[in-house]
Formats: sequence, structure tokens, C-alpha cells
Amino acid sequence: MRRERIVLRLPADAGAPVQWRRFDETASVIVGQGSLEELAADIGNTPVQALIPGEQVFVTRVNIPTQNRQRLRKAIPFALEDQLLDEVETLHFALGQRRGDSIEVAVVARRLLDGWLERLRQAGLVVERLLPDVYALAPQADCWVALWEDTRLLLRPSRAAPLVLDNDSLGELLPLVLDEAGDDRPERICLWDARDGAVGSLPLDGVELKRRSSEGLLQCLSVEGLPADAIDLLQGDYSRREQLGKLWRPWRLTAVLALVVFGLQVAATAYDNSRLRQQSQALRAQVETVYRQAFPEARKVVNPRVQMQRKLDELRAGGDGQGMLELLARSGKVLRNKRGLVLRSIRYKQGELDLEVEVASLQQLDELKQQLTREAGMQVDIQSAAAKGSKVRGRLRLKGDSS
Repeated sequence: MRRERIVLRLPADAGAPVQWRRFDETASVIVGQGSLEELAADIGNTPVQALIPGEQVFVTRVNIPTQNRQRLRKAIPFALEDQLLDEVETLHFALGQRRGDSIEVAVVARRLLDGWLERLRQAGLVVERLLPDVYALAPQADCWVALWEDTRLLLRPSRAAPLVLDNDSLGELLPLVLDEAGDDRPERICLWDARDGAVGSLPLDGVELKRRSSEGLLQCLSVEGLPADAIDLLQGDYSRREQLGKLWRPWRLTAVLALVVFGLQVAATAYDNSRLRQQSQALRAQVETVYRQAFPEARKVVNPRVQMQRKLDELRAGGDGQGMLELLARSGKVLRNKRGLVLRSIRYKQGELDLEVEVASLQQLDELKQQLTREAGMQVDIQSAAAKGSKVRGRLRLKGDSS
């Protein structure tokens, strides 16, 4: 007899009601909605499998040849560092299924993960698994599977990592996603449409669309529950088994292994120092490039930061550049903290600031747009986005008032 299983969906808004789907021993389904406390009172100590908003988790595939899980955990943060906006020390990395030398990885901010787990603990719920909600869609070999909601599109390719796209950017980003798929480009997309008053169509060139209505993400689950390939975020520091293992491993280490670990640490430190020096030189070159793009009449660039400040002071004194300076100041607070972002050009005209940037992925470009809107209070439109080798080059148009 199969034990009872409960799949819980946590909304992005902590004040919104949660939804759950309950599978009992006979595989019948009970769907509910309410507070976490109401669910806990109903199910007692039955463990739950919780789904968190997929747009707050970065999922990708990494090519690392080693099969050793511990070496993978150490190598993956370095392999992905240039694609991430935050410091790797503040992030949690969870490993998924391997395909050849490629392994699927989910990356989430530790503060968000801690917050979700704390909400569940305070409600008295026992968490068995914690997963990005896009994994509720089971992949199919003959088509890509998607769920279209009022604000976003959840997409599960047959072979690539799943992703979540904002509805405002679908026109630019979805065609690029399909083009980047290459030989894995689908002939058909199986779409669950859960929007209120589902009107409109997806930008699909040469791709057949098989559409059917859905009441929501949990209704897309089969009676078997979550797909087998879903990445559980409760790994590493968040896994009870891993914590117990860490207590035993030092006792089993020999002197030879200790020397090997020390050697690896020295090599890693030397590598980090070399990489940081290269990044410093690259950043200086980038600043000089931006300065020459902003002030093409400049002949000699000795200290671009100081020279840029002088030019900005001149603009402030003249008064004509006040709108541009305000937009630069507000957007700069977000841009300067983004790892892996390359600023290619800046153009200002009639109260609008156009930025040409180079980022690691389409999802990172969409995250940048959302962060500029949220943290800088700006209107942001993605004017264009195009793949350039392993990077994505996009043009953002910024306006001052996002209200």
C-alpha cells in the first residue's frame, strides 16, 4: 500500500494562500487551498514535498567530467561563478541528473531557502523535499512541456534545463530560447494554459502548439506525483544525511589525504589570485571602453574613473545632463554589483537611457530587467536580445518613473 503524499506550492507572496494536492493510498486526489497552519493541522506529521517559485532559482547544465559527487560540489561554484549575480558564498547549489559529462544544477540564494524552510517549520510542517515549481511539469521526449500563467511561462524542454520566462519578455526571449536549442529545437510544444481569460498566442515560428486548459500548476501533476528527474534543493548543508556524513569523514582521513587536500587548497588559492588579477585588468579595460564610448572625443585616457568623474561634474555644472546623470546613478547601483555583466555602450536621448549589455544567459537578462524595476524604481524594456557565442547581448531602455 502506497503511503500518502502531499505536494505543496508556496507562492512568491508570503501573504498569499498556499495550494496543495494530496495523494492518498488509493491514488485519489484531494486539492486544497489555505494557510500553512491549516494544512499542518489537517495532515499532522505527514511529510510534504514543497514547490517554490521557479523564477527565484537558476537552473542550468554544467559540463564537468568527474563522477565524484564531492568533487562536483566543490567545482560547480567555480564553473558557474561568471554566470551568477551574487557571491557564491551566499548561494546554495543542488545537483540533478547527469547526462554524459553534463549535470543539471539548481542555484538559489541561501537567504531565500532559509526563509522558505523557516516558514514551513513555524507552521509545523515536516519537509521531505523542496523543489523549483517548474519541475512539476514532466518532460516528454516528443515535445516541450509548458504552463502559461498570468505573469509567466514555465517551460520544460525535452533535454535542456527548465526555465521560467516573464510574460512581458516572451516576444523577445522565447524565440531566442528556441533558436539556442539547435538540434534539440522542438517540433511541438504541449501547453497547459492556466491564464484567466486565456487570450493571445506564443511567438512560435515553425513550432506546432498543442494547447489545453488547466486550473493551475498542481493540476498538471500525474497521480504519480513529481517527476523523477526533479532536483531536490535539500542537499549539502541542508541535508541531514550530509550533515551526519561530515561528522564522520574527518575521522577517516589519513595523513596522505590531508596532504592532498592541502595541496588542492594551495592550488585553488593560487588559481583564485590569478583569476582576480585577470578580472582586475579586464575591469579596468572595460571602464576605459565605457569612457571612450561615452566621450568619443577623448584622446588620452590615463585614469578613466577620475576622468569620468570630471566629465560628470562638468555635466552637472552645465545642467543639460541632469536627466542622464539621474538615470546613470539609479541604474548604476544595480549594474555595478552584477557579476559577469559587460556594459557595451550607453546612449541617452530625450529622457531615455539605452544600455547595451552582455550577460551569460537569457534568464540573467530577464532578472536584470526585474531588478532594475524593483530596486531602482525604473521603467525597463528589453529592446532586443541576441545570442553571441556563449553569451547573450541585449539592449535595455530605461526611463526614470516606473509607476
